[in-house]
Amino acid sequence: MIINIWRPIYRTVNGIKNIYQYDLIDDISLLKKGCKVSYLCDRCKSNEIKFTTSTVLINPNIVYNDFEKQTCRSCRSQISEYEMFLQGIIPSIIGGVDNLEILSSYENNSKGRKCSLSLEEILK
Repeated sequence: MIINIWRPIYRTVNGIKNIYQYDLIDDISLLKKGCKVSYLCDRCKSNEIKFTTSTVLINPNIVYNDFEKQTCRSCRSQISEYEMFLQGIIPSIIGGVDNLEILSSYENNSKGRKCSLSLEEILK
C-alpha cells in the first residue's frame, strides 16, 4: 500500500543542481521519475515503512511494485530476477506467486544472485 509520494525540488548552487527538499504530492498526475515513495509491503503485511522510487512504479518491466501492489525486498523472489533476466524468462513468471519467498533482509542480501529453486522447479 502506497503511503506517500514525494517530489524532489531542486536548487542550483554554484552551477550544481541538488535536491533542496521534497514536497508531498496528492495529484498522481504530477508523478515523474525521481519521486520518493513510501509504502507498506502487501505480501508480508509488515508495519515497517519501506521506500522506493517512482521509477519502479512507472517501469512496466518491474513486476513486484506498481500502483496496485508493493513488495519489499525481503519478499521478492526465490529465483533471482537477475538470473531470470539472463535466462530470458518473461516478467509475469518473475512476479508470479510461485516465485515468492519471505526472507529477512539479511537472508535476502546474503543470498545475492543465488536461487532458492531451480529454473525447472519454478516452471513446473
